[in-house]
Amino acid sequence: MSVKLNVISDSKRLEDENRAVGKSFISAIFCLLPSILIFYLSNNICLSGLIFLLGCIAYTDLMARWIPDCLIYSCLLVSLFSLPEHREGEAILSIILFLLPAGVLQIALFIKQGVGCIASGDFYIFPAIAVWLAPESSAPVMLTALGLALVLSRIVKEVPFITCLFSVFVGYQICVLSF
Repeated sequence: MSVKLNVISDSKRLEDENRAVGKSFISAIFCLLPSILIFYLSNNICLSGLIFLLGCIAYTDLMARWIPDCLIYSCLLVSLFSLPEHREGEAILSIILFLLPAGVLQIALFIKQGVGCIASGDFYIFPAIAVWLAPESSAPVMLTALGLALVLSRIVKEVPFITCLFSVFVGYQICVLSF
């Protein structure tokens, strides 16, 4: 019976929700131009393509609070098909270490509050990002993104986590490619 009441209350809440999609030229530039810089620094079309797709996802999530499935699957395909040979074990370790901080936080909040803080669509993007990270920097990148989201959520209500993760991932790639 309580499940039915939860579904009914969620349905009423969704009906009352304002579904306005925003637009911001500055945000679009911030989300889409890093792919050009990454290509300039690396000459890696796969990495810059992934950065472009992640920028599209970050912008869409920022403006509409929604991530299209086609962009999620495109990110996964670009990451998986551009994975160098003999790097599968390292990629799996990177994914596990990348998911660990977010998974622990999600489980802890679910136990405490009954709801997690990271959207399910974000978890689909995590492996696509993690395969581009070295195992020793996977957890620090995720922790930095979680910290950025924590700080921004004190200033702005409902910060999309994927936008914070995109910023940290681009910053990481720029640092790695510049030195």
